[in-house]
Amino acid sequence: MDSDKLENLNKASSYTVNSLRLHTNQLTSQMDTIKGLLESPKLTDNFSRITGQLEQIKSLMESPKVTDNLNRITEQSQQIKSLVGSSSLTDTLSRITEQSQQIRSLVGSSSLTDTLSRITEQSQQIRSLAGSSSLTEALSRITEQSQQIRSLAGSSSLTEALSRITEQSQQIRSMVDSSRVVNILENSLRQTEDIEHLIGASKFTDLTEQVEKAFSLVRTLRVENLTQISLTRLKLEDIGKSVLLKDDLRISLITNFDKLLSSYSRLAKLRDSETFDAVPAELILEQPALEMLESVSLLEVISEEPLDKEIEAEKNDIRREILTDRVGLEQLLINIGAEDLVGMWQGATEALESERTDYARHFSVSLRELFTHIIHRLSPDKEIRNWSNNSELFDKEGKPTRKARLLFICRAVNHDIFTDFINKDITAMLEFINLFQRGTHQVDSPFTPQQLLVLKYKFESNIRFLIDTWRFNNE
Repeated sequence: MDSDKLENLNKASSYTVNSLRLHTNQLTSQMDTIKGLLESPKLTDNFSRITGQLEQIKSLMESPKVTDNLNRITEQSQQIKSLVGSSSLTDTLSRITEQSQQIRSLVGSSSLTDTLSRITEQSQQIRSLAGSSSLTEALSRITEQSQQIRSLAGSSSLTEALSRITEQSQQIRSMVDSSRVVNILENSLRQTEDIEHLIGASKFTDLTEQVEKAFSLVRTLRVENLTQISLTRLKLEDIGKSVLLKDDLRISLITNFDKLLSSYSRLAKLRDSETFDAVPAELILEQPALEMLESVSLLEVISEEPLDKEIEAEKNDIRREILTDRVGLEQLLINIGAEDLVGMWQGATEALESERTDYARHFSVSLRELFTHIIHRLSPDKEIRNWSNNSELFDKEGKPTRKARLLFICRAVNHDIFTDFINKDITAMLEFINLFQRGTHQVDSPFTPQQLLVLKYKFESNIRFLIDTWRFNNE
């Protein structure tokens, strides 16, 4: 590869190295600052106070008084069971319901009759409460019923048992909701706020972001290094020879790649500027670098020079490292509401794996059609018109141009150099698809499964880049 192209990539790599050095220095400074804060006497005192206050709450909740109250409730519930002869509170209430007619005939009191009727109607509600995890709610309902029974039926053993449960539940409720616990929790909250103020929550957030960006820079540098090695091995005169590439398409491929490389160098120079501060690191670092690697890999795979197995293994390693926690293309399509396109992608990959007659053309045609559908889903005509009325973004028929669609997809990043890189990247990819679709002198497809697999890598990477850029609009 000629020196100008290598110089562009060298510049990009030097920008990455400088960025990594800058962020490493910032990380070191932040770590020293936080370390000093964590070791300060004031912070230690705050943590000690919180620990002591939590111990107070723990001891309060485990105090003999609370334990005794809970034990008494257990004893009272056993008394209720023995009084009615039931094994559960649900059975007890059912017995009360069944015996209501007997009590009504014996007492003859209309008020008692009304009360027992209400108990009958509410038995199902109380029965469900018996299985509830909320003891307080159940006891509150029992309290209401016990007051009614007490006023009408006198001081029976059942009424006394329910009254004692009521008293114990009120004591526990008052202890749990006591101002002492509230004060302790409020004090703990204040101490936590003191710690956040002392250290600064933003410091931890900034530190996390800086660490993530440093890792992203390291991965980007690895990708750029692999791209540079591949470019060094690549000879311009060999590009396309393995597939008998037509001269006009060969020249077009090289020209578009050269434009893409220059655009990447400009993007790398500006990615540390304030313009991209809010942009996720992988969107401005790893993914553009991976796009360059996949483009060079496509040039390599159609050239006469045999591939270096060690370099190819390293490429696969870095692909896995960058994409390991990310969903596949099928799930990405589902995430953007394009479930109907999953079948098209599956059909394309099945054609690739089948290696049937004309499978290379079928595969490349499917990719081109799928790309058109995806970019239109990410940039619907109506939404573009609502976003901009610039006549330059629409063709003679009033349809949005590809430039308009890309500007719409990239509107959250909103930088000409970033949009220019995506545009050049798409142009290069579509040029490769044209090559695999119609760009050789041979009637029969000269393409190998390995060459088509590299095209698949490039297509997936490009679509992922577009979708992730589009999703950033909604973050």
